[in-house]
Amino acid sequence: MIRSPLVGVDFEGEGGSARIVLATGIEEACEDPRFQVQLLTTVSFIMGLRLRAERFVEESEAFLASIQSERDAL
Repeated sequence: MIRSPLVGVDFEGEGGSARIVLATGIEEACEDPRFQVQLLTTVSFIMGLRLRAERFVEESEAFLASIQSERDAL
C-alpha cells in the first residue's frame, strides 16, 4: 500500500512507531483503482505470510514430536 500516492507514513513517538495515513478521505481512496490494487496486494501478502507461519508451526511441532518419539525409542 505504501506505493500508492494516496498512502503515506507518519513516524511519531519516541519509539519511532510508524502509522499509515491517507492523503485523502477513505471514500476517495477506495474509488481509486491503484489504491484498490495495492490494498488487495497487501492483504494477499499478509494472508500468505500468515499461512506460511501457521504451516511452519504445524510442521515444527510434528518434527519435534518425531524427535521425541525417536528419543523415547532409544
